[in-house]
Amino acid sequence: MVHLMHKMVGEVIVKRVQAAKLFSISADETTDKAHAVNLAIGVRYVHEGVAEERVLSIVDLAKRDGDFVSRVVLNQLETWGLSHNDLLSQTHDGASVMSGKKKGVQAHISSTLGREIPYIHCFAHQLHLVVVWAMKECVEVGAFFETMRALTNFLKLSSARKVYQGGQLPRLLEHRWSGHHDTVAGFIKFQADIKSALEELRDSSHTDTSSKTLAAGLLHTALTPKNVFVATVLEKVFAILDPLNHTLQSPKLHLEGALHIISTTESRLRSLLEAGCSSWLPGTPKPKKMRLVHGDQSTSLGDVEQDGERRELTEIFHAIVEAVIAEMNERFSERNVKLLACLAFMKPGPDFLDADKLEPLTTLAARFFPPNTSSSKLDQEISVAKGAWEDKNPVGSEYTFQDAAKFFLGPLYSVAFPRVTILFKMTMTFGSSSADLERGFSTLTRILSSSRLSMTQTRKEDLVLLSVHSDITNGLDMEEFVNRFAEKARRLKLTVT
Repeated sequence: MVHLMHKMVGEVIVKRVQAAKLFSISADETTDKAHAVNLAIGVRYVHEGVAEERVLSIVDLAKRDGDFVSRVVLNQLETWGLSHNDLLSQTHDGASVMSGKKKGVQAHISSTLGREIPYIHCFAHQLHLVVVWAMKECVEVGAFFETMRALTNFLKLSSARKVYQGGQLPRLLEHRWSGHHDTVAGFIKFQADIKSALEELRDSSHTDTSSKTLAAGLLHTALTPKNVFVATVLEKVFAILDPLNHTLQSPKLHLEGALHIISTTESRLRSLLEAGCSSWLPGTPKPKKMRLVHGDQSTSLGDVEQDGERRELTEIFHAIVEAVIAEMNERFSERNVKLLACLAFMKPGPDFLDADKLEPLTTLAARFFPPNTSSSKLDQEISVAKGAWEDKNPVGSEYTFQDAAKFFLGPLYSVAFPRVTILFKMTMTFGSSSADLERGFSTLTRILSSSRLSMTQTRKEDLVLLSVHSDITNGLDMEEFVNRFAEKARRLKLTVT
């Protein structure tokens, strides 16, 4: 019964993909609690004017090389009846098995199909790499997170739990940048409770020697002005990156929108850098009143030390923010590729629907256009379509890509401008993230409890996909389901009355 329901859900997805007439794929793998390697394959397409991402299959992966994985992906598309001719692009993470230009999955898929299938490195994965590598660039940040690991482990000890009144510090997750954010936020929120607990453990006669030593050491390292300042800077940087992270998780996000919010995020980081940190530098303890005498002038030694500390903290601030900006420029280098750069001209603006600037996109779109589409016919249609848009939408007003897409995907203009409609569908179909597959893996983790480790791969796939596509599952025609279930061969004859 469960397998039949999964099949019916899959058929609904396939019908939508076939109706869209073009789609993109994504693939990712994970090892579950039963030590089985699962490959999730997703599709992205436009349904009723809205981009949808769906997990199509979760299969057992016997080998992890690019050639084998690519064949598994293409075989699954064939199994579900999806034509390779309708495949537009592919989105995977940056692992060499997936992204390799010669032996990666993306290369093998293009080679097998005999044409270039543009590959987009998952933006959500790139954002994680931005944070991880930028943090490694700054010695003080590395020291901060090492201290946080030690502090988190210490607060789990029974002696610490008895006196610590704050909330639990989130564990630092190496594979998710959000883990860094949660750790920083927790440290800042519970800073007073942490200090109180460490001081009590250090000073109490009832504390064992080992805990006393650890508490004293953490007081000396975790709660220094420098460490607290690093946490403050990281919190401000992560607050800017967080909206981008949430946006990249949305299955409805299109590539042009992703590129736009990445650019906006960079601008906010540069604004933070330009504003500087002088207004929120921490105060420093007043030193002893010693003075350095130079001729007729004298300078407080305390002023010298204070200026030196503020200068050091300012340098740390610049190092952190500049490292993040540099990593974003490097990691999101796809924006420099002509095909993706031209997507900006699908958004209303001075160069909206400029045929010359859209050439990389129209070249790729040629296989999806109606037969006998000449370049002159295409240019003419784009020109007329632009005029139709301007007639209906006053110049000077602000319009988004979604506004234009809704206009041209509507029943009237999609018939009048079929090629322009395809360009909008393509822009919406390009994937920017494989986050939807991650949600499938999260569901798999919940389903595969310790008592279900012997579950078959088919059963796992059935349950996961019925759950992640609950909107389709709940809308299935149950009369059709019962009839199809009754038709299945079985020992006991099932009669529907």
